[in-house]
Amino acid sequence: LGRLGDLYMAQGNHAQALPLLEEALELNRRVLGPEHRHTLISTSALGCLHQHRGDYDQALPLLQFDLAASRRLLGDEDIDTLVSLANLGLCHLFREEHEQALELMTEDLAAARRVLGPEHPHTRVCMCNLGGLYTNMGRFDEAQQVLDELRAASERSHGRVLSRPQQLALHSALGLLYMAKGDCERALPLLQTCLLGREKTLGVAHPTSHITAGSLGHCLSLMG
Repeated sequence: LGRLGDLYMAQGNHAQALPLLEEALELNRRVLGPEHRHTLISTSALGCLHQHRGDYDQALPLLQFDLAASRRLLGDEDIDTLVSLANLGLCHLFREEHEQALELMTEDLAAARRVLGPEHPHTRVCMCNLGGLYTNMGRFDEAQQVLDELRAASERSHGRVLSRPQQLALHSALGLLYMAKGDCERALPLLQTCLLGREKTLGVAHPTSHITAGSLGHCLSLMG
């Protein structure tokens, strides 16, 4: 159930994923208990789905429980705990609770660098997330510093540091940063590349592609 639900979520089929992930979580809670590692994976998956659907009020308690239980059971530096930090940080970002998001994201990035190393995929995700948060907070210099560091690492490795989805996320984050700074000329090609890549890898109908198309449309409207 959970794996099929995860597949539907990855495809952007949120309506089909929801009953499967709800049933998987209920089953795991009943059979394994609420704090079993598999149950926490189900808790996180359902919380992330609600987040993708824009239902942040339903996502928040699930992601809060997942992080608290992961800290207790796995410790602060387990990879699953770090992923839980990232998920909850993004939820606070989407709820525009920037200070809560900043506390979680800075903890996540510091732990990822220390435990996983600077080139681990999760560390790169943390950097992109934090850059996006700084942009939303209007802290453009800090956003530029984090995202430039990530881009430089990707260029040094000829793209090997970042997976294709991470490269597209970086293009999006930089494009949104430049647009927020009023530099739409630099934002435009980044957002165009991101949209083309996401439509190719995820499909035109995927919600993430729709969001990127909206950002590109906003950029074009600002340019007149």
